[in-house]
Amino acid sequence: MLTIKPDAIIARTEFLIGGFSGVTMDKLAFAGTFILGAFIISLVLSYDMNILALGDDTSKSLGLKVATLRFTFLILGAVLAGSAISFAGLIGFVGLIIPHVSRLFVGYDNRVLLPVSALLGSIFTIFCDLLARALFAPFEIPVGIILSFLGGPFFIYLLIKGKRGQLYD
Repeated sequence: MLTIKPDAIIARTEFLIGGFSGVTMDKLAFAGTFILGAFIISLVLSYDMNILALGDDTSKSLGLKVATLRFTFLILGAVLAGSAISFAGLIGFVGLIIPHVSRLFVGYDNRVLLPVSALLGSIFTIFCDLLARALFAPFEIPVGIILSFLGGPFFIYLLIKGKRGQLYD
């Protein structure tokens, strides 16, 4: 592979670390269409998501088709994650950090939590990208490194708090 297409190894490394250096408007527009569509559907179904959080028995008694909704949310999550990864690479710590932080600010209501998480996630990612571009200027480090540097300790914090059963008050 290295002999036939040496640039593929570099692109693979960039993808695994995650970053925005090679993002073009064409890539962003294509992925953005899927992100916007899945996000709007998620917002429309956010009330059902709240009911589903009450448990299967309660959700069924309130008339929800639990299996269908779970599958729908699984597909929506896969479309959202896959679309973001398609142009940015593996920058997964945003999805780990931001929903937990957002939940501390706005609570558990998904009708509010989803847009706040999207907004805070985009602000956090832009902030990390600015750090990645400014810290070692004129060189740019991949934003995934900054996100991992911030997300790793937060992940350990969540693991420790979760073991004690005190993740949220």
